[in-house]
Amino acid sequence: MNMSLRAFNEMYLNGVRISVSLATLELTAEGTGTRLTVTEQGRFLNGYEDKGACAHGTGMLLAELTHTLGATPPAMARAQN
Repeated sequence: MNMSLRAFNEMYLNGVRISVSLATLELTAEGTGTRLTVTEQGRFLNGYEDKGACAHGTGMLLAELTHTLGATPPAMARAQN
């Protein structure tokens, strides 16, 4: 079974909206397992510069998910800015 989920996110810092994003998570059957593909599109607002913090945070969350599931870490693709 294949499935996709979409999530919209807003981030605030000291009451000021600094970013918005749309993430798509796709689950695709692959052999005896499942492939997870994460695509996130975002925009930083009000002069905020991310300097890679969001990508780092997403990587940490995916690493923890991999550990929790007892899976082998996959090769990671870098996002294009």
